[in-house]
Amino acid sequence: MNSVIKQALKPKVLLLQAISFVFTAISNVSYIIMPYLGGIIIDKYASGAQDFKEINLLFIIAGSSIGIYFIYKIINLITSEIIARDLRNEIASKLARSSIRFVKNQTSQKLLNVMTTDIFLVKDILSMAVPVFTAGVILVCGSLFLMFRTNVTLTLYVLALIPIMFIAFTFVFKKAQKFFEKSRTLNDDLNKTITESIIGSALIKVFTTEDIENTKFRDVNNDTRLNSLKIVNIFSIFVPLISIFINIATLLIVIIGGLKSINGEMSIGEIAAFINYTTIFTSPIIILGFIVSSAGQSLSSIKRMSEVLDYNDKIEQGEKDLKNFHDLKFKDIIVKGNFTLGPISIKISKGESVGVVGSTGSGKTLLLKTLIRLVEPDEGEIIVNGENIKNYSLQSYLDMIGFVPQEQYIFNTSIRENIKFGLDQNDKSLQKILNTVVLDDFVASLKDGLETLIGERGTTISGGQKQRIMIARALIRNPQILIFDDSTSKLDNKTERLLFERLNRDYPDLTTILISQKISSVRDCDQIIVLDHGKIVDIGTHKQLSERCFTYKELLISQSNYGKDQ
Repeated sequence: MNSVIKQALKPKVLLLQAISFVFTAISNVSYIIMPYLGGIIIDKYASGAQDFKEINLLFIIAGSSIGIYFIYKIINLITSEIIARDLRNEIASKLARSSIRFVKNQTSQKLLNVMTTDIFLVKDILSMAVPVFTAGVILVCGSLFLMFRTNVTLTLYVLALIPIMFIAFTFVFKKAQKFFEKSRTLNDDLNKTITESIIGSALIKVFTTEDIENTKFRDVNNDTRLNSLKIVNIFSIFVPLISIFINIATLLIVIIGGLKSINGEMSIGEIAAFINYTTIFTSPIIILGFIVSSAGQSLSSIKRMSEVLDYNDKIEQGEKDLKNFHDLKFKDIIVKGNFTLGPISIKISKGESVGVVGSTGSGKTLLLKTLIRLVEPDEGEIIVNGENIKNYSLQSYLDMIGFVPQEQYIFNTSIRENIKFGLDQNDKSLQKILNTVVLDDFVASLKDGLETLIGERGTTISGGQKQRIMIARALIRNPQILIFDDSTSKLDNKTERLLFERLNRDYPDLTTILISQKISSVRDCDQIIVLDHGKIVDIGTHKQLSERCFTYKELLISQSNYGKDQ
């Protein structure tokens, strides 16, 4: 929770809050003065006086209050948006710095709600904290002072009702809080159900499960509705209680004040002013009721945001820049969790090609995530150029790596824009890369060439072409290490071999790491690492492993390529 509150304590925000404090104070002092002046005017009118200078003063104060309130609202809006911006930046930065272990513990719906709905609620509460507190203190203290100044006895009668309101308020707040927290969870479930229905729409239609999915949505939606109704019902009790309090207080003032007026202890103007003082005195309580309604949700939102911001899972990094790659070592690396990887000890040198193979569940993906620092090892260390990787800045390390993921991230734009992906590269560089990834003939055959639109999710091109575009996207960043995450699976053996031949030809100093289930993808690597159940069972060349490694032989046989690969 501290991380969220800190956003409201930044110098710029504090300055705006200080300005807001001043304008709020002036506005509310004016608000209190007006009933006092009104009482004087009423008494003067009743006595038949002709001098009503207080009326001019009343209009001046009222007009000034409107202007001051307008300025306050603008300041409050600016403060609110600054807090929202800073919270989004902080959360985004946290996600970027955290390991994939943390990200996987969060649902996409939860993170989306944190970045949108939760921030929307929290920014308003944090931006209003100072002005609402200031207004409350001034209105309560100021009106109470004037109430005692006007009539002590009458004030004590009004104050006797406060404990009742406090008890009612405490009851309502505690009752509502659990429903506010449940509301956040239900909204996550609702968004999740909607998202899954959209993403899996084709599958739902194929399996004709529309009725099942509709029923699931209606159940979640109904639970959300019922929970919201419970919150409404709770506050439907609170509001009438406030009204009853105000009505009783007003009735007491009228009755007792009327008697005192008859006895000459109070004037009509004082009674009228006292009624207004009572309204002002109770207004913070009314405002507090609405704030509680928002605060209940905001506290749940603050709690969710704090789970993200206060989660201590940062990727350790230093300040050194990593410019030239020489070698990388995994020294007794162990990653713990539902699946344990390790201990892993390997060495990868500049210009070397390294294959990592294993069946599904062998630990290839976890090894990859550790390599690109999406996961931090629990034991051991990663050594780059003779130094612990934690001594280097994360950005300089990642700048050195070109990564070709298994998922095909293709955008609804041109081939050129998909490859450049925000970089400014000339056509000569692009043509060289297209030749390397065996796409040059394909692009040349297209009417619009590099300007050809691929379509949403690359629907107009084949899976193999998508993979080669993604390889080109990695190469255009001039990496020193190129990592393939089973990203040649859609290529036929001929195209795959041609691609790696050209890659070796055009980038002789490039270090390549190929993570694959296909033996054909790694057979020509300088060294092949065989994984099984999170451990290295052997390291060697294709020939060596084919002769001595049982796990490797099993993979060869299962792929029905044994004779061909020999």
